[in-house]
Amino acid sequence: MLYTIDSSIPYRLLEAYVNELEGTDVEITLTKNPDRPNKLIRIPSTTVTFEGEYVEEAIHKFRMAFLSAGG
Repeated sequence: MLYTIDSSIPYRLLEAYVNELEGTDVEITLTKNPDRPNKLIRIPSTTVTFEGEYVEEAIHKFRMAFLSAGG
């Protein structure tokens, strides 16, 4: 199964997360995209691709790892 997420999490944080998961059943690929300008700020853009048998579980863990309530 293949699943793709367009993420605004800074690339360096995503890269550190993916490095921690090396050797698991799911392959995660990061593709850095150009930042998205939004008036006064630039929002990072990275395409995160999950591929493997346990994609749903990996995506849930990914979302929980980067969950933020703001502030």
